[in-house]
Amino acid sequence: MEIFQKIFFFFIIVYMLSYKLNAQKDNIGIYYQLVNNAEREICSSSFKKALQLYSESFNYLDGPFTHDLYNAFVCSYLLGKSNYTYYKTIRERGVSKNFFIKTKNIAAKTIDSLEQLGKIFLSINKDYRDSINTMLVHDQLFRKLNDCYTTYADTIRVIDKENASALIDIIKRKGFPSEKMIGNDSNNITHPLFLVLIFHHAHGAKFQSANFSLILDKAVRDGKIDNKLGTYLMDRSDGSDKYGTSEGGICYYYWEGMYANDSLRELDLEKGNHKWYTTSIEKIALVRYNRERSLYFMDTIDDYRKKIAFQIKNPVFDFGLYGYKSTNGMMYKEEFDYLFKNLIELK
Repeated sequence: MEIFQKIFFFFIIVYMLSYKLNAQKDNIGIYYQLVNNAEREICSSSFKKALQLYSESFNYLDGPFTHDLYNAFVCSYLLGKSNYTYYKTIRERGVSKNFFIKTKNIAAKTIDSLEQLGKIFLSINKDYRDSINTMLVHDQLFRKLNDCYTTYADTIRVIDKENASALIDIIKRKGFPSEKMIGNDSNNITHPLFLVLIFHHAHGAKFQSANFSLILDKAVRDGKIDNKLGTYLMDRSDGSDKYGTSEGGICYYYWEGMYANDSLRELDLEKGNHKWYTTSIEKIALVRYNRERSLYFMDTIDDYRKKIAFQIKNPVFDFGLYGYKSTNGMMYKEEFDYLFKNLIELK
């Protein structure tokens, strides 16, 4: 009889764990859906409705993403009722008050009045954050020197490999370095502290020694990293554009003349200079991108681009958008012919 009781309790535990995991998946899906809808409302200047959607979404994720909290705060600010809870949570993650005032041009009077409501302390795992910052110092130690990728290539390769191993190890021991856990840069809520560490291990990168895709996949599904950033880094790690984070992203064309050579002499390189663009995407590719994006509860490419256009014109908001195509440094006529044929100015 005792063995049957043990078997019974074993299946009960398995069932409860399975139920919890499925509930967690459902919750993160609901969270993203509500946030996507909130961002659409912002793009329509419906800030009251957006604020309601953000408020509801925060019930479905333990530790909402900082840029979502920030956008909810901006909505409340524009409605004349700045939300102290959102502001305090963002500040507790290490974001400075100057980010609000100087970077985002929110009225200093408003921020100062919120600061008067109580002293704000960091609410993060400081040891974990310090460990990430130490890796970043090592990452940049030789990259900031002249001829870093020639004179110091071997040294950088060793450091990158050590950093990758250390990052994977600390994630195994302490969990993924979410914003709730290690906070944000003091003046940047879009790029997390660990971004460059993973980015330097992109597929085809000079010193790639690890692929972080599986770690990132789990982090996105667990709500530890935003789906836009997570898929962007997965595409970089795999050397793919599975989620359209490159083709679906924005393209800033600028030409400084430093790369001019004989093959480019006859082109009007100043045409369209210093403007934002998107690139045309074939319908079959668009369907494929949107199908893959839906697996991570992402918005469609069309919605994504509308949000990009809105954010560029309204920089007080920050959707945490990723994805781009570089147009500077093109060396050959064929490359520019392709670009000018496919670029669509962002309206």
